[in-house]
Amino acid sequence: MLDDTGPDPSRPAVTMSADSVRAWARALPAPACEVVLGADLDQPYLFHVFAGVGTALSAQRRAVGQWARGLGLGGYGADDIVLAVDEAVTNAIEHGYRGRTEGEPGTVGLFCGNNPDQRMACVIVADKGSWLAPSAPGVRGRGLLLMGKLADRFDLYPADGGTVALLGWFTH
Repeated sequence: MLDDTGPDPSRPAVTMSADSVRAWARALPAPACEVVLGADLDQPYLFHVFAGVGTALSAQRRAVGQWARGLGLGGYGADDIVLAVDEAVTNAIEHGYRGRTEGEPGTVGLFCGNNPDQRMACVIVADKGSWLAPSAPGVRGRGLLLMGKLADRFDLYPADGGTVALLGWFTH
């Protein structure tokens, strides 16, 4: 359970506040909000709001990996979750906040939790940026396809006030 209340966004402080998770969820699109509010917050979960900068990625990978391995899905299952979530966070940073300075990077919200009613491990990645396509796409553009193939559920909710990615993996 992480929150970015620490002085350095790449080194978050620990919190156990389910109330902060619920408050954050209420600002999400309805399907994503329902997933978060339906999560069992008595089980291990991850909640982190962090600066939308590339240097935050490795800390997120480690935290998501630790959470995913705790699900008991096996090595490949945890690796799939880490890869898909890393792609979603990278997209939030690169497309939502492209062109921002380090002084005003924007934030990315990350929630990982177990939703027993849906029998899914669910992840929400949310930014408050404005979508900007890459200036030279080149060999890029496979992230959404990758997330869709790695996850059992993948929904994307783009809006003027940001984009929300919802990913889920069956846990039965």
